[in-house]
Amino acid sequence: MRFCAPNAPAMVIERLPSKATENKRVRYERLQDIVRLAIRLQGSLDGLTLDDIRADFLVSRRTAERLRDAVEAVFGPLEVVDTGDNKRHWRLRSDALRRLVPVSAGGELTELASAATSLERLGLEERAALIRDLATKLRATLRPESLARVESDLEALVHAEGLAMRPGPRPRLDTGLVSLLREAITTAA
Repeated sequence: MRFCAPNAPAMVIERLPSKATENKRVRYERLQDIVRLAIRLQGSLDGLTLDDIRADFLVSRRTAERLRDAVEAVFGPLEVVDTGDNKRHWRLRSDALRRLVPVSAGGELTELASAATSLERLGLEERAALIRDLATKLRATLRPESLARVESDLEALVHAEGLAMRPGPRPRLDTGLVSLLREAITTAA
């Protein structure tokens, strides 16, 4: 804001943040948590437990329950996944997130897994974690049937491309061979 007297030099007065501005910032953080949780719930094949939510968002059990309930209220019903352990796992089955971000299954996820593995081998764990978070967001846009297929394809592709930890020299491959292997693995039924 600028206030000027008729023959005086311009004086700039800075506006200090008010309590209302600080409260909005906190509210937005919770909204971001709800969206992040929705992405995680939709991107997980086995679903998430309340303990998973507590660990990921560093919140109490009751806050984890509130976050889960908020996701269900905004994005649609949550599905309870049977994983064989004694904990309840929830997964978001709604198409709400898929409509926001369309993603093809094979290429992007494979490249992200390859990049994350390469970064980990170089000792750049923080950057690898960012790439893996991005891959989780992309998985959230896939249907559960596609997600199950992509998970197995992804593991096979990582091994086929030679990114699994192996001792010794690495063979040089033709550039066309890697794409041919990818296509063969992802199109095999």
